[in-house]
Amino acid sequence: MVIHPSSIDIPAGSPRREPPRPAHLRPLGYGERFDAETLYFDVFREGSSVVAVGPPLLNLVEESKSWRFATEGGSIRRPSVVQLDRSHRSVFRTAPNSSTLVVSDQQSQQSALIGPDLSSVFEGTRALMTLQLDNDLEWVRDWVRWHVRAQGTDAVVVYDNGSTRYGLEDVLDAISVEGIRVAAVVEWSFPYGPQGSDDLPWDSDFTQYGAIEHARRRLLRRAAGMLSVDVDELVYAVRNRTVYECAAASPQGFALFSGIWSYADPASTGSQVRHADCQWLRPDDADSPMKWCAVPSRLPQRSQLVVHGARGITTPPTSPISYWHMRPISTHWKVDRSMSSLEGAALVHSHLIEGQVGWFLLGSEGVDTHPIRPRTPPERVASFATLLGWKLRRLARRLLKRE
Repeated sequence: MVIHPSSIDIPAGSPRREPPRPAHLRPLGYGERFDAETLYFDVFREGSSVVAVGPPLLNLVEESKSWRFATEGGSIRRPSVVQLDRSHRSVFRTAPNSSTLVVSDQQSQQSALIGPDLSSVFEGTRALMTLQLDNDLEWVRDWVRWHVRAQGTDAVVVYDNGSTRYGLEDVLDAISVEGIRVAAVVEWSFPYGPQGSDDLPWDSDFTQYGAIEHARRRLLRRAAGMLSVDVDELVYAVRNRTVYECAAASPQGFALFSGIWSYADPASTGSQVRHADCQWLRPDDADSPMKWCAVPSRLPQRSQLVVHGARGITTPPTSPISYWHMRPISTHWKVDRSMSSLEGAALVHSHLIEGQVGWFLLGSEGVDTHPIRPRTPPERVASFATLLGWKLRRLARRLLKRE
């Protein structure tokens, strides 16, 4: 399914959202990337309530006290507002059959249809979600296939941040691979927002935080698991347990784990690097940032899932789980992640990545559809146990097809 959110802008007669960052800390282009206009990313039903998820109100907290809220049936009370990190959630009490939310100031009004609660569609699924923009669709497809085969993922939600290389239906086709029961693409074409750094605060990138809150509330509230990782990240287990099982076994339904960077062989040939090429590690790399998997229904109600963890949840990293952060799988939108930026770096081949990713991303009939192969010396081959395991899985699939 393709989902088009019911967004609402700040009423025209009201001030715009003001940046939270002091002027002297705003780099060139900050104003063009900052979302000063969006009030609500989406308005939808969550059980008996109507919920709106949007960027933080900031200076609009006081201004919003003069706004009027209504449905097609007449005025309603002001919402209860939950202020979150780089986001907020407004909760309205309306009649069960209300179909439109209206927000007005003294000069104008904004309205949107109230979207349906879609949590029943994903009930019981092991879901994978991300925000993406213009990634190669082969990368997206490989990313889904890996998590289906390695983690038991059976649902996927992709928030598309305004891709221009292809349409939403193309993304939907890429993620609708064998093993996926429910696939959804959400049109999420809001300004991503200025990012921070070691020297600048992380305070203005609202869009991804809003997508995660939206997925938790509207889509995945009843899911058995919600795994949030990017297209360049493949989650793996080292003790034969899936990430969803680790989240379910944790006291608060939340598993936190770090990753390691991986790289393509500098001697590789071909124009398009794929996940299966990234079989090389750099021993002195720092860990990649924390990612997580959650059971939404078990999280504390006032907790917030964020990009690299959660607010209101205290849990140590889950040791059986990690992920490979594949540096070449990138459009270089943030920093240069090409191999040229690592010239002279000492790389070590990983038998684990070769043994798992190299086999898991084979074609469905056991034919390697990968267009390029990294240089691998004869002694660097998958272990006999890994090869035997792959052959047994392949045989099992064929027997199941015959039945």
